[in-house]
Amino acid sequence: MDNQSEQDKQDERKKRNEIQREVIMSESDLKKIIGEKIAIESNLLHLKKDMDHLRMEMDQKQKQLQEVERDIQTKEMEVSKIKKQLNAVQ
Repeated sequence: MDNQSEQDKQDERKKRNEIQREVIMSESDLKKIIGEKIAIESNLLHLKKDMDHLRMEMDQKQKQLQEVERDIQTKEMEVSKIKKQLNAVQ
């Protein structure tokens, strides 16, 4: 009986050690996954800032394009007016 009791204690210790190993491995996996999450969140924040910057730059370029298009329209009208004056002189 004493031998059986000793065997039961060894089995219990073995099982406890296996479970502790599982806990350590699971905690290590958890830390790795949390690290991935932090890296992804950081990357997303960086991308959001880049998008905001690009949005502002795009708005500025849109305004510049509108100004250039107005200048083109003004010059085309001016050229047309001068051509009419030239035709009137001939």
